[in-house]
This record gives sequence, structure tokens and C-alpha cells, in this order.
Amino acid sequence: MTPWPEHRVGDLCMPTELRDPRRDPADTFRYVDIAGIDRTTKTIVEPPTLLGAEAPSRARKVIRADDVLVSTVRPNLNAVAMVPEELDGEVASTGFSILRAHRELLEPRYLFYRTISPDFVAALTSRVRGASYPAVSDRDVKSVEIRLPPLAEQRRIVEILDQADHLRQLRFEAAAKLERLLPALFLKMFGDPATNPMSWPIRPLGRIAEVVSGGAFPRNEQGRSEGELPFIKVSDMNLEGNEWFINRANNFVSADTLNRLRVRPAPAGSTVFPKIGAAIGTNKKRLLVRPTAFDNNVIGVTPCDPAFSSYLFGFFQLFDLRRLARATAVPSIRASELSALPVPKPSLAAVSSFSAQLGGLTEVRAAADQGRRVVDDLFKVLAHRAFRGHFAGLSAAAGRTTGVREGATPRQAQPETAPEEGRCV
Repeated sequence: MTPWPEHRVGDLCMPTELRDPRRDPADTFRYVDIAGIDRTTKTIVEPPTLLGAEAPSRARKVIRADDVLVSTVRPNLNAVAMVPEELDGEVASTGFSILRAHRELLEPRYLFYRTISPDFVAALTSRVRGASYPAVSDRDVKSVEIRLPPLAEQRRIVEILDQADHLRQLRFEAAAKLERLLPALFLKMFGDPATNPMSWPIRPLGRIAEVVSGGAFPRNEQGRSEGELPFIKVSDMNLEGNEWFINRANNFVSADTLNRLRVRPAPAGSTVFPKIGAAIGTNKKRLLVRPTAFDNNVIGVTPCDPAFSSYLFGFFQLFDLRRLARATAVPSIRASELSALPVPKPSLAAVSSFSAQLGGLTEVRAAADQGRRVVDDLFKVLAHRAFRGHFAGLSAAAGRTTGVREGATPRQAQPETAPEEGRCV
């Protein structure tokens, strides 16, 4: 079968518009920025409604239903989404490349599925410029080439991938519900820590746990031997499926290195989370299942009594760490302030019961995550085969026609113009 011809994405898209909401300061609009993209579900999540007078300087790109938004910042993270009907005519950040499919040539959802494929992500990643702020340009996105089957084949591919994607979405929803069960179980058994309705005795965190800070590890001190101690950074907390535990690592350090740098690893049962930067406000709170070392952007809480391990993990799932962060240009948490945090201390019987129920919940979660990974792998395999014309039953005419007239160039999209550690007592 003759391969489908390749075309630049920009040649298959329509021009888009720019608008400055600040010219109408009293009017409202819904603003889509990169932080509003759920990278797991590839959807836009609750874009805020702003007055024109409140518009950020980057709020310039008009979006239409079925546009595909591709983040030009850190493209390896693949912050991509399709614009739903309810956001037609709203405004997005200039940090996106807006891809509006020319419908005589390209199905919008086919374009969407192509932009989330590994080869598209790899093509953008190879064009990245900048170390501290890695990004690509709008032109880079539109210069990526994709294979273009006939419209009939595009629709066939979209129909199959939509069915597989629907299964993925169901799995994501199930995982989200399981994610909410842990804090719900904690509240049921112990009440809200902020109000302490069960009148548990209040203790400073430093009296029931030790706060352990990480160390400054030179890059050449991080080995790769499985026989050494695991070493984690904040980026290692981005585990697939928002798992609760850290039981693996990408880097390892030796015991000799730890001794020389005077860094103590945190034992199994410790809760770890970021202590600096925007990551403080995220859900990157993990429970260690084996002794682990970490760098100085991570902080750990090790219970004096191991029986309180699950309890403290549940407590920090509910606690907003931003309450402890110093209001500086780069927010951070001090070990001394974390040690002074008032924490309800339930009875050992209540804590043991919670740990047992968390164990059962964890087993359910692990089975759900395994099912989600199977469905996700199925989707990837289907997409890989689809974009190469390997689906059984694909039209024999694929490759003879592409929806682009022979000898003609698809309409070119016009360029947009825009502007001290705690101790147990």
C-alpha cells in the first residue's frame, strides 16, 4: 500500500484571530491558560471568568469550538486539549499554538489525536530552545509533518480511537473517585483536623514525628546501581496515575556518599513532599515504602511510632502546605515551622483501624491502576497502527487520494501577530 503523503500541520489549518480583552474592560471572558489543561485527560479544566480589565497580557488568542490547543512551553509534557462548544469565542494564552483544522482536508479530532501521539511530541521536543524555560514557537508546531489519509479514513480512525478513548476516560473517572476516598476515609474516622471535632489531643508535629530535610547532591554523586539507596527529586513524584506510594526511583546513591555529605535517608513509612516552589500547592505527597534519600527541594516526615505512618500520610493529603510557605518570590517551607505545626493525635486503636482500611483501599487502587494501564496501552497501540494505515479493513484507496487536489498546495495558515529539622520527644 502506498504510504499516505505527509503535510505540514500549518498547511492543513485555517488562520486564527487575536483579540485584546483589555480594550473592553467591563466585558467578561473565559480565559484558558496552560495551567488549565489537565495533561492526563487532555481537557480544559474550569477556565476562570475574568473582566477585560483583569486580562493578563498573554490573553490574546481567540479560540473556536474544535480548535486544538498545543502548549508551546515544555512540549514534552504534552499539554494539549480540544476546545468544547461552550468555550467557542473565548480567549486563550499566547503560550498555545491554536490549530484550527481546514475541514475540507482534516478532521479536527484526527488532528487532536495526532497531537497527543508520541511521534508528534518527539518532533516538538527536538525543536525545543532554552534551558530554564524550554519552549517551541508557533511556527515550530505548525511545521511538524503528519501523514494525511483521505477524510473517510480519518473519520474511520477517529471513530475507533474515540471508542478506545472513552474507555480511558471511564478509567480516569474511576481513578479520580478512588483518589477522593482516602481523604473521605480520614475525615470519617478522625474528623477535620482544622476543627478537631473529636477532641483529639493536639501536639506539635515535631513531638510525634521527625522532620527530615534532604541534601544537596552533586549530579555525579547520583549513580545507577540497583544495589544502592534510592534517590528522588520533586520530578520523581510525578508518578503515573497519581499513585500514593514511592516504591521505585530513577537514581541511586551509595551509603558512602550519604555519609560524606552527612545526609540521612528517610525510612519506609515516611511522608515526603516538595518544600520549595509552585509544587508545594500540588498533590505530590507520597509515602515511602523503602528507605530513600532525596534532594534539598524535598522534605520528609517520619513518625516516631511507625503505627502513625498511614495517619500522617492521610493528614497531609488534606493539609494545604501553602499555609506554611513563606510569601517570597519562591515560596518555601522551613523544617522548624513544619515541626511546630499543630496536629491532632488520635488513639492508637483508631490509627490502627485507619491503616487497615487504607491497606484495603490500596489494593483496590492498585487493581484499578493496572486496568487503566492496560486500556491506555491499548489506546497507544491502536493509535500507532492507525496513523500508519495498519488497521485491518482500511480502504484500499488510502494513499491514492488525500483530500488535497493533485498539484495544489493546501491553504497556508496566516501567521499570527501579537505582541533546622524537628526531633521526636
